Amino acid sequence: MSQAIANEHYSCVEIHRFPLGDNSDLVYFANEKVSHILPSDMSRVLEVCRSFKSIDEHAHDVCTRLRLGTNRVPNVRKLLNDFVQAGMLVGRQELLAGCLELDRSADVPWRLARPGVLTRDRTPHLERCLRSYIENCKRFGRENDFVVVDDSESPVVRDGHRRMLRALRDEYGAEVRYAGLEEKTAFADALIASGGFPPDAVRFALFDEEGCGCSIGANRNALLLDTAGDLIFSADDDTVCRLTPHPDINEDLAFFSEDDPTEFWFYPDRETALESTPAVERDLLALHEGLLGRNIGKVIREVPGDRRVHLNEVCAHLYKSLKSGVGTVRVTFNGVVGDSGIPTPAGYLTGIRGETRARLSRSEADYASAFTSREVMRSVNCVSIYHGTQLMGTVLGIDNRTLLPPFMPVQRNEDGVFGFLLSTCFEHTFFGFLPWALLHAAEGRRYSPDFMSHVADRILTDIIIFCVASQTFRPGLTGRERLLSLGRYFTELGSIPRPEFEEFIRLQASLRVSQLLSSLERISKMYDASPDFWERDVRRYIETTHEALQHKDCIIARDLKEGRTDDEVLQLSQRLVLRFGHLLQVWPEMFEEARRLRVGGRRLALPV
Repeated sequence: MSQAIANEHYSCVEIHRFPLGDNSDLVYFANEKVSHILPSDMSRVLEVCRSFKSIDEHAHDVCTRLRLGTNRVPNVRKLLNDFVQAGMLVGRQELLAGCLELDRSADVPWRLARPGVLTRDRTPHLERCLRSYIENCKRFGRENDFVVVDDSESPVVRDGHRRMLRALRDEYGAEVRYAGLEEKTAFADALIASGGFPPDAVRFALFDEEGCGCSIGANRNALLLDTAGDLIFSADDDTVCRLTPHPDINEDLAFFSEDDPTEFWFYPDRETALESTPAVERDLLALHEGLLGRNIGKVIREVPGDRRVHLNEVCAHLYKSLKSGVGTVRVTFNGVVGDSGIPTPAGYLTGIRGETRARLSRSEADYASAFTSREVMRSVNCVSIYHGTQLMGTVLGIDNRTLLPPFMPVQRNEDGVFGFLLSTCFEHTFFGFLPWALLHAAEGRRYSPDFMSHVADRILTDIIIFCVASQTFRPGLTGRERLLSLGRYFTELGSIPRPEFEEFIRLQASLRVSQLLSSLERISKMYDASPDFWERDVRRYIETTHEALQHKDCIIARDLKEGRTDDEVLQLSQRLVLRFGHLLQVWPEMFEEARRLRVGGRRLALPV
């Protein structure tokens, strides 16, 4: 084996196996668009090599996982070297070097001009939040303007917000713009008049026209339309600009394909969380500017020479972007200290690994505390670029210079739908995690002791995500074309007879739940059903989900049930799918029209 091969790390990026009989498979290598007929035992060897490791490491993994015995390691090592020579395994250094070679972009960090705060009915929270971000900008010599987008229903509350914002404007000498119901209504009318858009679609984007009772996504859409053409920072009104670094922060760069890269620390209360995470002074917006909107080749090139680029697992999307050098970071995240922002701790059973799991399961008392208290630190130890679908909107940098999808206007997990759409429709788009956490100062929230009884409940955005996941796109479509295609698909689903719609959602839910249950079983085996208290909850999760799947109401969105019968919930769910389809079809032009209106001096948010 040559020294170059011995020092390199290799992975099998994306293969598809088609059994041909007689112990042979047709193996399609999607990354190179070639097919080979291989003995089935060889194709199984390739499937083991899904992460970047040395040939020796892969050889031992193959012998362990396929139960070949250690005496077969030399033979497997020779086979893997043959795979390298045939181009069936991708070299890590070769892939990164190729990305750097292809990088001819002239991108430079843009100034992040407009921090935005999203609020509803929480005047003290809004003042504390906005004051903290203004002071951070002033401390580092920034002259930003700020925008507040308000979803408050009461005109008294909205007028109070305007007065408070004028006081902050005068105190700090900062430009502050504001959008409440009146400003949004006027801008919606302007959009309809100037762009000729269907009034129902525009109003659905910006208001809770169906009376769902939660319109966080509509508020976020207003921010996107107001800031069309900018790099922006978006924060919920219960956050505070208190920055704390990951305990082991470093200047490496890491890539992740599917798994959320963040680590967790768990605390019994807010006081302990803050004592354990000392704050530091850093220019928040500068941290985002170093990554947001940047070409991934540029980001790799700027890693200091004595630091590492970690590339362990590569999905097909990440491989294509590294191979072509065209990937872009469109959204950036800070971690959080304080309230986790996670509505249920059930995800701790499926989505955590490594040191996070060790901290969670260190003792039964630690475990019980984490499943009761929502107080955490959640962060990464270095700048991390991620291709996945999970997005949490508590604090975000957003590259709003070109088209992004809209948020689902109503109900919670609107940020999850946005992340799923962004990853699904915009092929070379990536999320960036920063190793600096901000304070999420939501108060008085703890996990319900009976959370396990609700793990199989559906909410509206589950149904929306089921619909997105079921769509297939023809090759070669742009992000805009995919949004339009998805809009047409949603419109069709929203228009079919309701029994057919119900059956479609039931089948999609069964598919997704089947994948979840398989994952739970796999994780249980991975950790040898240990510790006992963790395995007990894994079993409860599986049993509760099994039972729920057998009931007809397993597709009823519980977040729409208040004051409605199950039949009415199903009708509303399908109507919301239909209306979201209409919005997806007009959103690209709405975004461009908002940009044109802005050039002409007409914006959604107005100076206070």
